Amino acid sequence: MTLTGTGGCGKTRLALQVAEGLIDSYSDGVWLVELAPLADAALVPDVVASALGVRGGPGQPIQATLLSFLRSRQLLLLLDNCEHLIEACARTSDAILRSCSGVRILATSREALGIAGEVSYRVPSLSVPPVDRSTRLSEVAASEAIQLFVDRGRAIHPGFSLSEQNAPIIAQICRRLDGIPLAIELAAARVRTMSAEQIAARLDERFRLLTGGSRTALPRQQTLAALVERSYDLLSAPERTLFDRLSVFSGSFTLAAVEAVCAAEENTLDVLSNLASKSLVVAESGAGGVDCYHLLETLRQYGRERLELAGGAETYHRCHAAYYLRLAEEIQPYLMRPEQLTYLARLNLEWDNIRAAMRWFLDHGAVDEGLRLAAALEFPIWYRGIDTREGHVWRSELLSIPVVISPSATRANALLQTALAASSIGDIAETRRLFGEALLMARQVGDDRVTAWVMHRTSRFGGPDPEKWYGANQWQLAERSLALYRVADDSWGIAIALGWLGNLSFHRGDSGQARLLLSEALTTARSVRERH
Repeated sequence: MTLTGTGGCGKTRLALQVAEGLIDSYSDGVWLVELAPLADAALVPDVVASALGVRGGPGQPIQATLLSFLRSRQLLLLLDNCEHLIEACARTSDAILRSCSGVRILATSREALGIAGEVSYRVPSLSVPPVDRSTRLSEVAASEAIQLFVDRGRAIHPGFSLSEQNAPIIAQICRRLDGIPLAIELAAARVRTMSAEQIAARLDERFRLLTGGSRTALPRQQTLAALVERSYDLLSAPERTLFDRLSVFSGSFTLAAVEAVCAAEENTLDVLSNLASKSLVVAESGAGGVDCYHLLETLRQYGRERLELAGGAETYHRCHAAYYLRLAEEIQPYLMRPEQLTYLARLNLEWDNIRAAMRWFLDHGAVDEGLRLAAALEFPIWYRGIDTREGHVWRSELLSIPVVISPSATRANALLQTALAASSIGDIAETRRLFGEALLMARQVGDDRVTAWVMHRTSRFGGPDPEKWYGANQWQLAERSLALYRVADDSWGIAIALGWLGNLSFHRGDSGQARLLLSEALTTARSVRERH
């Protein structure tokens, strides 16, 4: 069995614990072979033999002597840190397993050995407090990562303890360090001179902050940077290139996104698979069965620094933003079709990257692209429970950027959505101004669907007396909206317009007309499997 996982995740510690529990199961004992200090792959059989006390005979290869010694033994061999000698460890292990039936091997490596009979087990990070729940002391204290932080912090500073005040901050630290034991130990070592708040504030510079590990540890375990550098140094040139470029992603990403954004010269799937096998990329199954990947935050930050040093960060961030704008616009029509739940799940998977794309547009003054992205996300933001404040902040920032943009359906829709947000917080003056601008611009560009949508939303949220603003009352605006949706043959729009007219009829006291309108609305919605 090979224990795999990213550097610092506790593979060696777990292997030693397992070995200790199995000592009585093997008549010839459990033997530890430490390979981390070894640089010459040809010496792997020598190091194994030395750990077992085997001496080579004159003129006889050491591996033959080793196999002869092991054939009659029943023992467990623990090969620790195989990743930098992977081929030599694989050959030696395969030879032992084929010749020595009483020997079992437990290996630790950042990638599997890849030999017959091997079972690979990925060592997970420590559990961290869930981000979507309250940070009550009892919940935080139950986390493995928190327990390790507190234990190591108390060893450094006897007065340190977990409290109601520092628990949320320590939970944040452990989450941002991905539950990696070594990173958590290095962070906890800082409690002697820093508060939890100060440690959390400096995690964006974690490779300068997380130093000062045990003096007796291997050099690669004394700082977080050295730990990650060891993994990075073992990569091929194409693997390093792709790893660096992957750092532009946030959260989960798909193979299609990698192929579109990273423009790798090599076979992208093969290189990405290699990075996953070497525990630098985590492969997972996403919503709807979509295979996806993600980088641990610590590795993503290291890759981003490497990409910036190479001078390619701006190019790949631009490609990233452009890809997620295209993706959002491709998905948007399906959000009003029978497949909407599948595509909403896809949006949820991509949301961190969409958020990062929007931030790039805002930071670079790309108003048109940002408004297009906001328009594509209008439906999930307003109808599917994604935080409406976030969408409002995006549009407000984009509309405040001083650039000249010709009237467009996208800008009209952005004005409309900003008006809706203003209406929801009771800012009537701003609501009136923005609704008026949105309706005027929609008519200027002659886009029937956008004009219909603006009229529909104005009728619903335009305030107590729309007639003063637009020369039409709620009913007239709703009727015009329905007429435009019928011209456009937009069944989704027809359904929502009929539903609103039915609602207005009911409140006007005409229950017969309301029943007819709502019945047609329901039939139309069901015809396109619109569940909302």
